[in-house]
Amino acid sequence: MDPKLTADILATCNTIGYADEDKYYKDPECLASVKDLVLYLRRDDDDHSIRRLLGQSEIVHRDLLPLIKHYSTDVELYDVVLRLLVNLTNPALLVYEEEIPKNKTYRNYFHQITEHLQAYKQAFADELVWKRICERLKNLLALEWENRLENDKLTIERILILIRNVLQVPANPAEEKRNDDDASVHDQIVHAMHQADVLEVLLKMSSNSDSAHEYCLHIIEIISLMLREQTGEQLAKSNLERSLSEKLKDERELMEMRAKESVHKSIQMNKVSSRHSRFGGTFAVRDLKAPSGRDLLCHKPITSVADLSLDVGKKVKRTARNRLPMNEVDSTRRSTLSIRLTLRGFCERFLKTSYNFLMGLVKDRIDRSKTQDHDETYYLWAIKFFMEFNRLYKFQLRYVTETMSTGTFHYVQTLLDNYHEMMVTDKEKIPLWSKRAHSALRAYQELLYTLLWMDKCGTEAESSRAIKKNVFYLPEYRELCFSLLLNFNPVKFSKSYFYDLVETNHLFLRMLEDFASNPTEKKILVQVKRKKKPKRKAVAAKKPRRVRMNSVELEETWESISGEVSVAVLSTESPDESVNVIPFDAASDLTIDEQKPKVMERIATLLHMNKHVEAVTLLRNAREVWPDMLEDLEGVGMESDDVTALKAIYIAKSNGLTLPPEKDLTPGWISPMTRIDIGQKRCWAKVDIPILGCVINGQVSEEL
Repeated sequence: MDPKLTADILATCNTIGYADEDKYYKDPECLASVKDLVLYLRRDDDDHSIRRLLGQSEIVHRDLLPLIKHYSTDVELYDVVLRLLVNLTNPALLVYEEEIPKNKTYRNYFHQITEHLQAYKQAFADELVWKRICERLKNLLALEWENRLENDKLTIERILILIRNVLQVPANPAEEKRNDDDASVHDQIVHAMHQADVLEVLLKMSSNSDSAHEYCLHIIEIISLMLREQTGEQLAKSNLERSLSEKLKDERELMEMRAKESVHKSIQMNKVSSRHSRFGGTFAVRDLKAPSGRDLLCHKPITSVADLSLDVGKKVKRTARNRLPMNEVDSTRRSTLSIRLTLRGFCERFLKTSYNFLMGLVKDRIDRSKTQDHDETYYLWAIKFFMEFNRLYKFQLRYVTETMSTGTFHYVQTLLDNYHEMMVTDKEKIPLWSKRAHSALRAYQELLYTLLWMDKCGTEAESSRAIKKNVFYLPEYRELCFSLLLNFNPVKFSKSYFYDLVETNHLFLRMLEDFASNPTEKKILVQVKRKKKPKRKAVAAKKPRRVRMNSVELEETWESISGEVSVAVLSTESPDESVNVIPFDAASDLTIDEQKPKVMERIATLLHMNKHVEAVTLLRNAREVWPDMLEDLEGVGMESDDVTALKAIYIAKSNGLTLPPEKDLTPGWISPMTRIDIGQKRCWAKVDIPILGCVINGQVSEEL
């Protein structure tokens, strides 16, 4: 930044005013100086040098907050100072467009701005500051809606944004050095807000229809940031006296810390030796071989097995940054008892007076897309926190009816699917989408827990069963947990997400088992989307069948048809015109001698198809072409009769013979002029005749 500009900004800061003990005196040019600082911040560069310079000058707790405390009656000065405070306390992520810079220099600037914000938060832990802010807010809210000017509405919104900015500043545990049951900076802010009646004003705004419609999103965001270090279970179980479980937990933690300290001291004592470290010597490790096959040698004394490692000096295999497992920091802690009791009272009153009304307004804003991209996460957090608090404190379903419905299940399930899809498409912001998916999963888990609690209340069992019928029957709810388990990836999701997912799946299965074993429910009918039936394909032609019989079976089969063959030999009936009885094909590529065995196979096929007349005719025609065709067959000669020749051909050529597929005739009706075979007779049906059997080997199995 230009040195001249730096000097001008510092000179402007010095013309605001000065402090004398507990009193602050403003400069005559105070208003103009604050306005100049607002203009300077508007023209800040990409390095945010002016913002960092104002943070280094400690202008917030040195000048701006004293002006709020001592000159709150000066409305014009108050509004300008408020504008400057809102700008200076904007979140660091908002300053850098919701993304932590990857450049080393800009990242240092980001951390520097965060440190300045933490210093601002420490300065805001002043009860008098919050009283002046609350007084201004009360005066503006006391105005009738039609009497409020546009500047008044802007001032109300700026005050709410200032409260939001102060509460969202991340904690710095290393700097604060606060343990559980100790007041952190965040707890001090909450205590100061409570003493200044800021919490009461928030409750009134959330229950008032006019202010809630206008500022519902700001209110739910402030409440979520105020309670971010607490859990619903922790506040619900807070009492004036410490519970037995808390005492046992503290004793157990104390014993574990003492055990670790004693082990550490003993190790340190064992390491101390009277001999100088340069004369440590060489030691052989028993029952552990070196690569050479001898005992492993060490050049230092080994005090524990953990100190013995063969990986010392090896090159560590580095994992890519985008392949590292997701690490999520848990910000919850146990505040002091007075803070927990204060927040418990606030949550109880909020449930009774404002929860259903405010959550309905927030949901309506989200549905109408009148919110920012991440505002639905505050809605999900409120479902998880307040429904858990209501469940464990004094369960009353009427306090959470707005979010206990099938529509809420559907909305949370839709958000979960959307977040998982965004993790595939927007890979640059996978940690962001993973956190949002975790918030949605926790809200879904709490909805299931509330359903379980409703079963324990006899008056709410009917409502619970109505919701369960949708949750257990519809596939999008029934298969949600299983699909999330299948899509789990430790690179994209944290361990706490996995724990919650396993617990939710277990809870769902347990509730499903109880629901199915309920005697009032006869059985569960799973609804499945009906698939379209595919079009019927053309019936595939039956494959030809092969004859596989030994000589004994062929002899028995021949005996069953020999009578019909003898009748066919003596018959004068002409063969069927559809059957080819010409033995020699002059157009074939085969020679006359190569066609002779083919003709014999055709005769055997006709015999198997019970076409005896055609077989006899084909045999007689073939013997005219090949008079010696029966010489290769055993037991027959040129002078053998037709029956003997047919038997020899039937037995010799049937084994391995390929026959055409059978044509089945199912029971039904024969169309007019359909030819059928009945025994040895053939006739034509001139009218529709019912068939009571099926055709077997070319004959009707039962009488017509």
